[in-house]
Amino acid sequence: MTSVMVMGREVQIPVEVRQARSWFASFAVGRDAAARIVAPAGLEPASLPGGRAMLSLGFVRYVDGDLDPYNEVAVAILVADPEAERAKGPTSTSCR
Repeated sequence: MTSVMVMGREVQIPVEVRQARSWFASFAVGRDAAARIVAPAGLEPASLPGGRAMLSLGFVRYVDGDLDPYNEVAVAILVADPEAERAKGPTSTSCR
């Protein structure tokens, strides 16, 4: 088992989460606004009809786990696959 230091405390990996609650929502937002957010990473938002892009919000309340209780927020924008243009394939997403 591997361990890492988190805020001065040794934590074993994998971390166990025993109880948590989560909420998730997605919204169609203006593509230009989304483009300004992802541009510094060299990415472009995937295009939706009407000049829109997809933005998702996630919220997690960790109630009981190895890292003690805490809250987490995630913001995600669906981006165009940077490899698709070179491969002449469709726009897609992937996690890396």
